[in-house]
Amino acid sequence: MLSFDLPGFGASDKGPDYYSPSAYARFIRYITERYAKRPFHLVGHSMGGAIVLRYSADHPEDIERLVLVDVAGVLHRTAYARMLATAWATEHVVSDERFGGFLDRMVNKFITKAEGIAGLGNEYLARKLIEHELIEAQPQVVAAYTLANEDLSDALLRIHGPVLMLWGEEDKIAPLRTAKVLKVRLPQARLITFAGAGHSPMSEVAAPFNRELLAFLSAAEPEPMRAGAA
Repeated sequence: MLSFDLPGFGASDKGPDYYSPSAYARFIRYITERYAKRPFHLVGHSMGGAIVLRYSADHPEDIERLVLVDVAGVLHRTAYARMLATAWATEHVVSDERFGGFLDRMVNKFITKAEGIAGLGNEYLARKLIEHELIEAQPQVVAAYTLANEDLSDALLRIHGPVLMLWGEEDKIAPLRTAKVLKVRLPQARLITFAGAGHSPMSEVAAPFNRELLAFLSAAEPEPMRAGAA
């Protein structure tokens, strides 16, 4: 098994960069070319789900099985982007309730700018605008901008291999209705939900989660994902 902290999060470097799903997909490609034997299983949780969808669409020949866990920011990108920016601002900027109005205005300004950038269709230009707006910004805020700028509709159309979706029924960040809509977009996917679990079922209901995950990954070997496969 190969696991790593994405740039900007965990124990990785947190320099100013364009933390988008597409950029992260390129980072995963860099890592897997050096340390992984192809084809491989790919698992993504929350924003990581958006990242592995992008990777799977860009490199279908690499993927044997895809696992999506409580994917956030795919179908309702702006809502999740607002959540990321609000969480960062609450922790690092202000926490006093008296500043709630200021906080909302600041976050709304960030997301409004992100929505404008989303229509540009040019990653280089979007990156430059974000750098201008968020000089020395924390990765969480940059991720909020870039997630709102990333349209994964095309990626969903290019995912044709085996997919397992694992979801907490009480998820408030990526509600279960999101899973049901995503399932329609990925008709070959199998959706399994966990009662009483929220956004992180792998830790909240570890035993049943691991049982379903391992059963899926250890099933009979499928053909690797192929672009345009039925």
